[in-house]
Amino acid sequence: MPDGISRRQFLHTAAVATAGLVRPSSARTAAPLAELSRKLAGSLIVRGNAGYGQARRVFNGRFDEFPAAVAFCAGEADVQRCIEFARNYALPISVRSGGHDNGGYSTCNDGLVIDLTGINHVRVNPSSQSADVGMGVKIGPLYRELWAHGVTTTAGTCPSVGMGGLTLGGGIGPLVCKYGLACDNVISASVITADGSLLHASAAENADLFWAIRGGGGNFGVVTKIELRVFDVPRVLNGSLVYPSSQYSDVLRFYRDFLQSAPDELKTGLSFDTYVSSPSQLTLSFCYTGDLTKGKRTASALMTFGNPEASTLQAQTPPGAFSESAGPSGIPSFQTGAFFPDLTDDLIDMICACVAAAPPSAEFGFDDLRGASTTGNSAFPIRDRGLSSWISADWARGADGSAAKAWVEQTQEATRPFAQGVYVNRLNEDDRSRDRAAYGASYDRLAMIKAKYDPQNVFRMNQNIPPAI
Repeated sequence: MPDGISRRQFLHTAAVATAGLVRPSSARTAAPLAELSRKLAGSLIVRGNAGYGQARRVFNGRFDEFPAAVAFCAGEADVQRCIEFARNYALPISVRSGGHDNGGYSTCNDGLVIDLTGINHVRVNPSSQSADVGMGVKIGPLYRELWAHGVTTTAGTCPSVGMGGLTLGGGIGPLVCKYGLACDNVISASVITADGSLLHASAAENADLFWAIRGGGGNFGVVTKIELRVFDVPRVLNGSLVYPSSQYSDVLRFYRDFLQSAPDELKTGLSFDTYVSSPSQLTLSFCYTGDLTKGKRTASALMTFGNPEASTLQAQTPPGAFSESAGPSGIPSFQTGAFFPDLTDDLIDMICACVAAAPPSAEFGFDDLRGASTTGNSAFPIRDRGLSSWISADWARGADGSAAKAWVEQTQEATRPFAQGVYVNRLNEDDRSRDRAAYGASYDRLAMIKAKYDPQNVFRMNQNIPPAI
């Protein structure tokens, strides 16, 4: 394999080089795929069909894979038929909810993509303060539909991210310090396992599977729907402050000290980026859930520090406060992350040095984890106070992304001595050596559960947990 490229890149290059040849899997499965298409209530887009180019695409333009077919499933029976077909013909299975994962696992070459976007219902049950949610629903529509009933829940902030991958990996959003992660608020789930069984998972039924899917990712089956707790949150206080590069070090030290006594009602984030300006700018964002008078007092302690170049503070309903811009689809991006228990002086100095060397369209950010995020009986392993970081860089379509990728990798390596684990939803396909770190103390138990529900590792297009032997 040539130096400097990943295994995925090498295989894709080989695939492109032989694009004019008949792919063995295509020839072998052409007639059976036609039969599968007739059996599905949804639609099957096969390579060569009209619409295939759009159907195969995912959010991150860095991934340009060519699956044998994309199945847009209308319900659970479609998912079962797709799993059976893929197993019979030894095809890789990729499961796609929103298609945002950093490793490109929601698509694949010569495999079958099971697309859940047709399973996108949101049914609110006010009496039980819960909602039945299809795992193909995206975060923006989820917030809007819940708000039609006057409630909200714990999810992320990017409106086009699917609830499937977000929730199974953890789910960090504006309510995380007050109400926990998205996975912490799953009451039950419907899971289709590798043998095609449709199982109900809850604290009382298939409890091991229920524990595993909340933080263990898509390793154990296709989760088609969940019962999710919802909350009465009429309004939140949203704010942000933007600082120039000259204040980076001082703001980081202030931010570290402020978090020591910050209330659980307050969720904060901090990000450096070179998208808007060069040198980079720093944005401190926050969301307060609860009594807004108390929230304004808390916000004032943040907003009076330093000399921000810009600041905002407004009361909003959850849909407006929680859904940020997703950015344009199709832009190539490379991202990784780490969990830092503390912002030490040495780490602050290292971050400032890394950001000073950032290329255009790069970002280094944190989500703070405190309060309810530090509790919960699930596989999600990060239960300490600290900062979950992301390090990312984009580049233009068709451009050389090597400098952007190199900066991400160099920044990751420079900050590695300060890290203890990583949020699994931040990892990319080159981070396979960090899979065990991502699952932390849960890893060995997850491997045992994997052996029970997926002993042949059918669901391996993910940050994978091989079944225990």
